[in-house]
Amino acid sequence: MKYCPACKTEYEDWVEKCAECSGPLGSLPPPAPPEPPQEYVAYRELLQTYNSSDVAFIKTLLESNDILFCVEGENFMTLNPGALPARVMVNADQYESAKELLGDFSGRYTSFSCEEKEKPSEADDAGKGNALP
Repeated sequence: MKYCPACKTEYEDWVEKCAECSGPLGSLPPPAPPEPPQEYVAYRELLQTYNSSDVAFIKTLLESNDILFCVEGENFMTLNPGALPARVMVNADQYESAKELLGDFSGRYTSFSCEEKEKPSEADDAGKGNALP
């Protein structure tokens, strides 16, 4: 195989010059560009849904607002609908923006992830004692 060093195009051995830039062809492929280092992204669960239409809508909404996300179990929903929900995970730094963006969204078979449960106050526990039910 021959390669154009200028435009990085691959050609058959019988070709003499590049069709794109008319430059001479070489026998070595161009060096691969170095891969950029991957950054760790901390994801936080935004919601769960059993509805693939909701997933498509939510993905479009998040993409159009440049919110980094992933959907766990999206393909599994196709294989075994209703078994496990798809989990929409967003960049933890963008969680509040995504939550606000989807604030009025009411999908079918969709539930937003629970916030940390508040601990009951001491006043709520007064009079209950330590007796088992």
